Amino acid sequence: LANFEITTQTVINIAINNDPTQAYTVTMDAPTCLGAVPREGDSLVGDGSLLEGDVGGTPGMEHTYWELRATGTDVQGSGSTTTIVQGVRVLMLAGGCI
Repeated sequence: LANFEITTQTVINIAINNDPTQAYTVTMDAPTCLGAVPREGDSLVGDGSLLEGDVGGTPGMEHTYWELRATGTDVQGSGSTTTIVQGVRVLMLAGGCI
């Protein structure tokens, strides 16, 4: 999770129309790791650790797959909400997907 600026659920207040009145809140959930696979050329060794293909003993890299979820809520009127879910792939040191 070190690659993400938001690692726990976070509420962001949004004001529009050049005034300080809060119009919306956006709740960002903590990123969820869906899985990881070794980068091409890296491989697992007997103890389950991942080694980089060209440099023996150096920690390898993984393609990690994450789900990011944000829910926006209108706090001034209707109270309506909408949720956006986006998947991303991030290249990280092995073991970064927890």
